[in-house]
Amino acid sequence: MASGELGTIDAVTAEFNAEIPFDRSSIRHVPELGGGALMDLGCYPLHWLRSLFGEPTVVEASAELNPLGADLSIAARLDFGDGIEASLGASMAPGVEFGAFLHIVGSKATLHVDNLVFPSGGHSIVVTRDGLDYKSTVAGEETYDHQLAAVLDALRTGESLATEVDDSVRTMRVIDDIYRVAGVR
Repeated sequence: MASGELGTIDAVTAEFNAEIPFDRSSIRHVPELGGGALMDLGCYPLHWLRSLFGEPTVVEASAELNPLGADLSIAARLDFGDGIEASLGASMAPGVEFGAFLHIVGSKATLHVDNLVFPSGGHSIVVTRDGLDYKSTVAGEETYDHQLAAVLDALRTGESLATEVDDSVRTMRVIDDIYRVAGVR
């Protein structure tokens, strides 16, 4: 995106879906304990979008709830200004296939990044330009290794992490807005 290779951004979709069997005692399914697809899974694609485009306004949102009132699946449309809107989705519903992806359609090219959350388990980055796919992968350690290295570096240097308090609060504001617009909680 920074290179301008994609051109003007026309459409963006970010999703993280993974079946998480319903269990009344699991925090993932209890809304009072922070459970729900958006809090457990959707926070990741939301962070990808915020990292690329800034702070959004929630245009619309809908959710499917479990018997306890936590969202099994949620979908939202976000407006980032400058004509950039994104679709955000997360689901932990029964039978949902695992998928974590970012898809950006630009005026010059399309970018599809598959499996951002666990790239060491298999991922791809595909740029489609002029009808041709340019596929690549990123070699390296697991995401958890990078997270641990960042924490250790921050402890050593005293520098703040990019995802500390301010970033987390901004993410939670958008999550709260999505829930409000969807009529959840």
